Amino acid sequence: MNWTRLWWLLCAHALTDYVLQSPEMSKRKHPRALFKGMDTVEECVYGPWWWWMAAHGLVNALGVLYVTQSVPLSIGEFVVHCALDTAKCQGWINTNTDQAGHLVSKVVWAWG
Repeated sequence: MNWTRLWWLLCAHALTDYVLQSPEMSKRKHPRALFKGMDTVEECVYGPWWWWMAAHGLVNALGVLYVTQSVPLSIGEFVVHCALDTAKCQGWINTNTDQAGHLVSKVVWAWG
């Protein structure tokens, strides 16, 4: 286990998942955003939810890439992060489970 790498990954996660996630992104990455008061005009202007989810996943993947300098780990972060956040937004898991999944992924990346 590379403890220094894990610390940097956790710090990067705090930055990318909280500080750099705007309220707009948090709202629009939701798969059921249109059912929460957004209409088709807004979707035409802002794009469908999966663009926002992909952008959020890429921001988090960038944090992993910066720390690890590994494209495969960065791609893994993108996939895992988008899957966890989609599951959370769909109500399949709660926020604590989502964040626990993010933490586990950082431990895996620290081993990589």
